[in-house]
Amino acid sequence: MMKKTLREVLDKRGFFQEYNNWYVLEDSFSWNLDILQREVFQCMETFVDVPIVFCDTCDANKIAADLGQEEAEIFLFSSGMYWREIRVIFIFSFNDYYELLQTIFHELRHVMQEEITEFSTAFEEDKYRPYSERLTEIDAFHYADYCLRKFIFSLVEN
Repeated sequence: MMKKTLREVLDKRGFFQEYNNWYVLEDSFSWNLDILQREVFQCMETFVDVPIVFCDTCDANKIAADLGQEEAEIFLFSSGMYWREIRVIFIFSFNDYYELLQTIFHELRHVMQEEITEFSTAFEEDKYRPYSERLTEIDAFHYADYCLRKFIFSLVEN
């Protein structure tokens, strides 16, 4: 059986917005995806080529299952998640713009960590640590805070 691509799975479901490889599956998402993506990568001063899907946790599980992954219950209280096995970021909370930005920065940092030598073993080791002690999470939270402060400062400057 041929493996489906993310685009094939999303085309079957339908989406409200699309910009590059970012997709909105929720009609309650009120932000302009083009502007959001531009602001994120401007603030980060880099581009990270990974799909981001804005949806609820049920849709994320169904999409992952359609892509051949086991369903996960771990993101019940999450704002977002980088699903490493399928290389897709899912964002579940998007009502507050600053929180949305912070979540995107956090999850994109996890993608970036895969290219950083110091984190090559951290993903596996972190599985055995409490969430608050995981090196990848500590780094991602710091990075997201830094980027969000930078974004807010850029608003104050202008």
